[in-house]
Amino acid sequence: MENTIGIHYQTFKNRIAVTQVIESFRQYYPDAPMRMVSDGGEDFTDLAEKYNCIFDYENENIYPKAIFVGNISPNHTLPIWDASEICYGAKVWLRRLYDTCKKLNTDWIILFEDDVATIKDSIMEFPKTDAASADCASYSPALKQYLENNPNVKKEYCWDGYGLVGGSIINRKFMIDAYEKNINNIDFKSLAILDYRISGWSDILLNIFVSVCGGTYSSNWAGIGGDLRIHPNATFLHGAKDLYQEYQGSYFATEDKEESYLKDTEWCFQFFNNEPVVFAYSMKYEKEPRPFVIELQPHSAENIVFENNGMKFKIFPREITEKTKKLRKEQDGSKN
Repeated sequence: MENTIGIHYQTFKNRIAVTQVIESFRQYYPDAPMRMVSDGGEDFTDLAEKYNCIFDYENENIYPKAIFVGNISPNHTLPIWDASEICYGAKVWLRRLYDTCKKLNTDWIILFEDDVATIKDSIMEFPKTDAASADCASYSPALKQYLENNPNVKKEYCWDGYGLVGGSIINRKFMIDAYEKNINNIDFKSLAILDYRISGWSDILLNIFVSVCGGTYSSNWAGIGGDLRIHPNATFLHGAKDLYQEYQGSYFATEDKEESYLKDTEWCFQFFNNEPVVFAYSMKYEKEPRPFVIELQPHSAENIVFENNGMKFKIFPREITEKTKKLRKEQDGSKN
């Protein structure tokens, strides 16, 4: 029996990326169903009509809801008071995926994001699990302990890490059944206290959902890759960040970046010419380093602080000042 695929693609405001993601998919899959759902961003009805997609506009922005505060522990645990809105946002994100599964009559759903490129017209092998990705990152020790003690979690499959990023795959019927039976019984707030990344990263959220619902997950699926040197048989390429830029031709018509590519990475901050201070590093189990992303939500409690030898560097949001308002007005005027 032929395995069929459909696409779930939550969009926001990046028209250039959305256009190129759809174009690359339609180049190889002209008739496969695709559903885009807006996360309170731009109305892409015109693109949906042009490329034969479903587009549903939702005016609520729920993703990402990541919380970055100065006192997060190295083990990714989150203070209880910071998890107040997580349950709602997580349920909305999962409900949108469930809606796609109900609307598309396919065997599998591929998760799309603004940095997913389609590079061939066939999938060499479909997974034997309910969900699959190319690799996975580790959960926090606290969340791992919770899962280890949860009788619903199938330990014979990959259960102690997450990786359902853009380009990953999930069985449509499993998602429908799991959602309908479990969505109102999962305490996302308590889970996010064990690992704060559940509050804003859809890959870890979906992995946890699959596991606690008794689903199976594998992290060695060849259908997705982040680097063709590592995943030569990939159909979907995750991490195509140049899709964010103006179109420059084929995704693969890019210069060789092998010289500058860091195969094992640490991230640093540095004051003046002082010794750099390492604040993050890639993990040994990763086949390739993941991008390090910092995001601050527009809340007064948000901040990131770097300190070294008595010097402090702080990044934080605040109410806009009159001085900045004046500068913004001048810049807007110059553009007009």
